[in-house]
Amino acid sequence: MGDIKVGGLYSESKNLMLGRVHEKGDHGLSFKNVFQEELREVNRLQIESDEMTKQLILGETDNIHDVMIKTTEATLALEMTVQVRNKIVEAYQEIMRMQI
Repeated sequence: MGDIKVGGLYSESKNLMLGRVHEKGDHGLSFKNVFQEELREVNRLQIESDEMTKQLILGETDNIHDVMIKTTEATLALEMTVQVRNKIVEAYQEIMRMQI
């Protein structure tokens, strides 16, 4: 199985998002759409992690290494999503404090 480099996870995710932006061009791409797509991906990772954990518990698999990798991947994706949300809220609050 491939190695996971925690430092490269953010860069990889950013490059994937930028790649999607460049593929679609300016045709209907919005922050909302990109964010929703990334949330779906985080949800997919969480579901896969839960399913692999369930398989380990039921004895359907004995590869704890893959289960731990998938769980860590899902956890990091969720943590990154929470941090992005925090930055969005922070930016919104900053904009609301601006005087026109």
